Amino acid sequence: MYARKLLLLFGLALGSGAVPLVAQADTLLVASPSLGYDVAVVVLDLTPDGGRAPLVYLTDGFKWLDAGLADTLRRLTATGAVRPARYVFVSSRPPGGGADRREAEFIANPAYLQFFTETLLPAVEKSVPHPVAAADRALVGLSFGGLNAAWFASRGAPFAHYGLLSPITYPYPKLTQDIAFGPAEGQRFFVSTGRYDAERYVDPLLALYRAAGTEVRELRTAGGHDFVNWLGQVEALLDFLF
Repeated sequence: MYARKLLLLFGLALGSGAVPLVAQADTLLVASPSLGYDVAVVVLDLTPDGGRAPLVYLTDGFKWLDAGLADTLRRLTATGAVRPARYVFVSSRPPGGGADRREAEFIANPAYLQFFTETLLPAVEKSVPHPVAAADRALVGLSFGGLNAAWFASRGAPFAHYGLLSPITYPYPKLTQDIAFGPAEGQRFFVSTGRYDAERYVDPLLALYRAAGTEVRELRTAGGHDFVNWLGQVEALLDFLF
């Protein structure tokens, strides 16, 4: 189902199709029957002894790695600013290079949801040394990835915690309806936007979640629709998720 190997960071210039090399991380190449292609994943374990810890799944994962999130997470964990966790960076790039698949994957795609629930979670969590429940999992998406996370939640995906960073929802007009008629109990949402960013999409989402009595944390920043803004939110995001 997948191949894995231990990667050590010796320094690498990252191209658009490159798999980032992250110290003390596992890389998985997960074959997806529902999507019909392989998906590359990097798992970064920042638990001190491999013990019980939450799992944070991030779509656009290799873009996060390119932006330096692994170093940010190591620093925040080492200083005690965030609790130890396992981070799962899910790529939207074809492993061998080629056009990014994020728009096809993130816009209410049942095959992508099936990949996550039936293929990715078992592939990643088979090596986790404790049972994993929805309460142990978070899903973080940015921009269209925020739309994907909101839609996953509306379909009852097995995550209790969601991070929607600058969610852009216009490509799927039925999202409001899906959320309104979807499950709400046990779900928690961190929703953010920067200045002149995603506020026109954030306000309807916040209204829906609050009307359902869902736990929500709202964050508005002066930043833009970029990784400078999103990296600056990481500590607040993780503080809320777990």
